[in-house]
Amino acid sequence: FENAEAGRHFEAAIAIDSTFALAHFHLAGIQAGNGEITASMTSLSRARSYLARAPERDRLFMEGLGGLIEGDFERGRARLEELIDLYPDDKDARIVLAGFLSGIGEEAAAARLLEGALRLDPFYANGYNQLAYTEARRGNLDSALVLIERYVELAPGDANPLDSRGELLEMAGRYDEARADYRAALEIDPRNPFALAHLARSYFRDDRVDDGRGELGALLGVSAATDARIHRHLASFHLWEGAFDDAMEAFERSYASATEADDPGLRISATTAHLYAAVELGRYDEAFGLADRMAALDRNPIAYTVQAVVFGERGERERVAQLADAFEREYRNDEGMAPFLPFISTMYRAYEAFYRGEHERVLALAVDAPLAIPGGGTEYVGFPVMRSILALGDGARALRQIDVARNAGIKGPPTVFGFDPTFERFAAYFEGRAYELLDEPDRAADAYRELVGGWGEAAAEVPLVADVHTRLEAVSSRR
Repeated sequence: FENAEAGRHFEAAIAIDSTFALAHFHLAGIQAGNGEITASMTSLSRARSYLARAPERDRLFMEGLGGLIEGDFERGRARLEELIDLYPDDKDARIVLAGFLSGIGEEAAAARLLEGALRLDPFYANGYNQLAYTEARRGNLDSALVLIERYVELAPGDANPLDSRGELLEMAGRYDEARADYRAALEIDPRNPFALAHLARSYFRDDRVDDGRGELGALLGVSAATDARIHRHLASFHLWEGAFDDAMEAFERSYASATEADDPGLRISATTAHLYAAVELGRYDEAFGLADRMAALDRNPIAYTVQAVVFGERGERERVAQLADAFEREYRNDEGMAPFLPFISTMYRAYEAFYRGEHERVLALAVDAPLAIPGGGTEYVGFPVMRSILALGDGARALRQIDVARNAGIKGPPTVFGFDPTFERFAAYFEGRAYELLDEPDRAADAYRELVGGWGEAAAEVPLVADVHTRLEAVSSRR
């Protein structure tokens, strides 16, 4: 969990042997987690170029995990299963495959793999960690808490076991105990991004954002890198309450701290969060400036994505199509981007279809873009899939997709950079729209009140939800 240090070791390994495919592959993962897309694609391309020279065990692992990353789930799963069959002592393959199976809802199968890893090595700390989360997702919180205690015992003095125990306690609704563990993790490692993100999120889930803002603000000053993350979380508190100008200022402070820390990944993540917020809030001129900043930081498709949405929202449909074409031209011959080009191109075509009013085509395209439009697209900036579902009048399907969308906000796991609380606000609005379609005015009114209660009059400033007050008044009159 010490990604920066791990990255340095992989770079040292590559300096010794530039053809070490697995080192390039793992370095690509660390760079992607930091938001350094161009560097990650370069490392991934190098790993692929040396794949044929790699030992069979390494090759199967890279083909397996690579398949999962690239969206070829059948191939990825098959390669990892082959690896486990050929090398029954391989714990990493079991962990990776278990994580994938858990992600698609096959928790029992994931648990069996993790239990197998622990039979191979009863002192495998991370195996207890992952199995504890799996058991928690299966609803076995008591078992999960027993397993996580074993992780704490096996890794004394480490921050992550305490952070993990805090997450499980949070799942159980034991917020004060969870926060005690997050604080203990931060005492061990004040720069730990996961404990910091979880501490912030716990205050959203516990509806105590004032306390959360105060506690995180008091942690400023540990390091420039930590300050960058804290300002990012403070922006989330402002977004939650509809204090949009304050949120934008906090994002700028996050970027300034990331620049002071001389951390490219943090600069990219600060810009990404700010960029998405600007688009979601309808601050399109600001979004264009941030897209330019992103393009200067990294050859990252996010800049194209945001520009496509802004042009579409402004009614400039042809410019959306031109961006999609420009993106494909730029990356067509990029070996590192090649595996992802079909998915990301499909995402742009989905935006193009959405702004043309071709809603059925949007839904068809979303099926073919599992990485470009995660979870069916409901949580992606611009919300093309959710808005298409509503435009087609399918309230029941919209409700199912809203549950997916909420996993990207305060109800889901944050990344090391945080989470986006505006998802929950938009989800309330979309839920109200869905209940209107289902002719359930009482439930629609409740959903709209949730948004109005959080954002108040500021909701009228946000184009996507600007009519919430009118809708609330209309459904309330039908009760």
